[in-house]
Amino acid sequence: MFQTYSFRQLEALIAEKYRGRRCTVRAFGYPIALGDIAISSSVETFQKTNNNVDFMLTGIYASDTAKVNLSTCLLQIVDTGSNRRLFDNPVPVNAVATGPAGFTRSLPYPWLIPGNSNLQITVENLSGSATYSGAELYLEGVSIYVYG
Repeated sequence: MFQTYSFRQLEALIAEKYRGRRCTVRAFGYPIALGDIAISSSVETFQKTNNNVDFMLTGIYASDTAKVNLSTCLLQIVDTGSNRRLFDNPVPVNAVATGPAGFTRSLPYPWLIPGNSNLQITVENLSGSATYSGAELYLEGVSIYVYG
């Protein structure tokens, strides 16, 4: 589940970020239903993160019920509260995600997202010939419960 990050690596990153504070870390993820992505159009959806825990995004899984290839789509994720973008510009899904179409990628570095954030997820279909129905993303990572 943690793609290229071992649990020890994540614990070390979290210990550095939350120096001197007690933390509990649990595997967690957010399923993102994209619905239908029409030819040469985009879909925008929002995901609110849990308000009492931070979330460290370690990977993205691109799946779909119709087994379509999302490699012709661009992805951008923005934390609307801080206006922080995960990528400088939208990137091909197959450059940053793992999926059933054979692409296997991971994020170069985990992204720490504060609790109670609102993520804006935009996927743009660049295909000139295919509408993708039932497409989904899964944002995987860990929830960080901080005590004291």
